[in-house]
Amino acid sequence: MKLLIITQVVDTQHPILGFFHRWIVEFAKHVEHLHVVALQVGEYDLPKNVTVHSLGKEEGVSKLEYVRRFYSYTWKYRNEYDSVFVHMNQIYVLLGMFIWQGLKKRVLLWYMHKSVTTSLKFAHAFVDGVASASKESFRVKSKKLHILGHGIDTELFAYKNKAESKMLKILSVGRIAPVKQIEVLIAAVLNCGNSTLSVVGAPITKTDKVYEEGLKKEFGTKVSFLGAKTQEELPFLYQGADVFVNTSNTGSIDKVVLEAMSTGTLVISTNEAFKDMFSRLPYSAYVEEHNVLDLTKTLEEVSRIPLKERESIGLQLRELVKEQHALSGLVPKILAIYEK
Repeated sequence: MKLLIITQVVDTQHPILGFFHRWIVEFAKHVEHLHVVALQVGEYDLPKNVTVHSLGKEEGVSKLEYVRRFYSYTWKYRNEYDSVFVHMNQIYVLLGMFIWQGLKKRVLLWYMHKSVTTSLKFAHAFVDGVASASKESFRVKSKKLHILGHGIDTELFAYKNKAESKMLKILSVGRIAPVKQIEVLIAAVLNCGNSTLSVVGAPITKTDKVYEEGLKKEFGTKVSFLGAKTQEELPFLYQGADVFVNTSNTGSIDKVVLEAMSTGTLVISTNEAFKDMFSRLPYSAYVEEHNVLDLTKTLEEVSRIPLKERESIGLQLRELVKEQHALSGLVPKILAIYEK
């Protein structure tokens, strides 16, 4: 198979989308040649059978130039790919659908969000299939939907035994934004006592920056704000934490929770997408959104779990990720859809 991938960013140093570089490496193992068109391109180190093209965001070009380059690449290399994989942004499906339909290219959309927009509904009508990690991640009723699990690099996010500690080391990773409800986590940690909190991530919008400034002003002496980290830096942070807490509710399976699980770190989430998965755990890993009191109780519950038992639970969490969400298993499942 020769594949065209359309994505947002190809850059190992990108704090949010850097993970997709590893997806490209995995795809390259299974295809003859891979063309990748990205809105923004930075640092990368990819196999010889991968060619990367930029729409020019890193150059500061206009949106009109984005569109011109998009059509230039999709048409110029039309004989060098037979299938298309659009990662997350359905707008590219709408831009390319008439070219791809005319050329009889099979198109698959990967989508991971609870929101259902008009553009998503239109794109859904034109694709051959939609892939997502869970039913909560794609909320358009569809016979085209394939639930495949997430794509976590379990070799990068490796298991590591925990060290005994008198303090409960708590970690949060993600964009700094009001929707992430970091203040809820901070309140619970301060209630808990005998604990430390490290927050990894950076703001994106002006609203996010104001939110971060407010958090730092009020809690900067009590919470460690570590800023954005690359994919290569994250495993060490997960491995060094006793528990990872995710207080956002995207409505889909958050990748950062699975990354933490892959390292054997206990997890807590207010995200409804994890409710069923966490119901089988021997502690209250799912907490209702905005519930500071219950989150405090769960943190205290985790702090009382003996180290050996924590490690045993951590190994179970890692096995769950390896079985259901490993990148090495996801890519072959994606490619198999094109053969149906």
